[in-house]
Amino acid sequence: MSSIQEKSSLEYQLSQCLQLISSIPKTGPNDGQSPQPIKSRESNESIDLEFDIKEFKHLENIIDDKFANILQKASTELLEEERVPNSEPELKEKSSNQTKEESKENLKIEFKSMECIEDSENPIDSMLRHNYIPNSIHKDLSQLSSEHKFEKLLKYSINSKPLNTWYIRGQFADNKKFVCKLYNKELLAPSHRKYYLPTELSFADLFIKGILNNENLVPIVKVIDCDRNLLLFMNNYPKTVLRVIIEKGPQNEDFAKRLTQQILQAVDYLHWRGIAHRDIKLDNIYVSAEDNDCAFKLSDFTCALKCVKDEHILLNNDWVGTEEYMAPEILERIGHDPRVSDIWSLGVSLFLVLYDCFPFRSGAQIRTDCGRDRMLCRQLSRDYLIPQSIDLSVNCIRMYRSLMTPEFEARPNAIQALKHSWICQ
Repeated sequence: MSSIQEKSSLEYQLSQCLQLISSIPKTGPNDGQSPQPIKSRESNESIDLEFDIKEFKHLENIIDDKFANILQKASTELLEEERVPNSEPELKEKSSNQTKEESKENLKIEFKSMECIEDSENPIDSMLRHNYIPNSIHKDLSQLSSEHKFEKLLKYSINSKPLNTWYIRGQFADNKKFVCKLYNKELLAPSHRKYYLPTELSFADLFIKGILNNENLVPIVKVIDCDRNLLLFMNNYPKTVLRVIIEKGPQNEDFAKRLTQQILQAVDYLHWRGIAHRDIKLDNIYVSAEDNDCAFKLSDFTCALKCVKDEHILLNNDWVGTEEYMAPEILERIGHDPRVSDIWSLGVSLFLVLYDCFPFRSGAQIRTDCGRDRMLCRQLSRDYLIPQSIDLSVNCIRMYRSLMTPEFEARPNAIQALKHSWICQ
């Protein structure tokens, strides 16, 4: 290849890299669009912002590496071919680096602006002004503001391109704090409106009537059904366990043990009543405080299923839950008692708390059939992605390996898991 062709090829690669950075959407909620980490998800999955912060940082690292490698190669080759003074390529590199930094900074600003909105004077108007909530929702919230003081938008989720689920913190007239999960019924995906919304309402009714009552579950205390919006009020807890991991990194075994024990107690309570949660993950586990006396609470019954009828187990092969936490039997679509998959999901959650990473694959890697097949192979062969820098006790390792037993028939149930030596010691 001639020097002219090589130079042209390098310049093309450099331009492609700059295009990669500039092509990332800088639109935020003001444009009615979501940032790139959310946009890459499949349309039938509900995502919250807590999880996507890590994916956003991963995207930044990819851009940094790709840009730096191509830029370094291009500047070196151009220096050799053209024999130009050192100052000129340095100027070009400085200018290109400045463009990259500006692009990254714009992305950070847009992404940070999506995390939360807080306005002490009039938070509802602030949410509307920033286009975080449609006018129809603003109207309903304003009508309820005499009895419910809405203070802060925590996060929002999508099931399709339009936003359709919001989580808002506030307090009742008696100053008791709540988190309101708000659905816009007009924007919900048809499958969500047909299957998941009725399920969540049925379990909300069980909580309100006191039929479901456990100290390790987040109860729904009130439901308000407006014309276009549905509001579910839950007791307020400071943050999810996922938020703790994002902010502080992997946790010690004591923290992980308390979480595992308390969530196993919640799971045992549900399973004894013939209910499978089907979406256990750190996003759905709340922590009451960040000290030695903290309590963990399991929430969100959108995907829950009554799987026992007249003392007969109803086998299920639904594709349901969050892919990173899915058990092998779900990926393979094998008929099974859905309660055994809850145990696997808790094992994945435990691994994530201990190592600050998923045991197999995550993100875009498993959003394709090929990626899911590779993850399934890792699951069946117990090929964990374990960081080398973290040392754990043998009993702790045995615990998460037991919870993630690939053969669901051999996987322990909640009662058996609670008797594990790591929990009892």
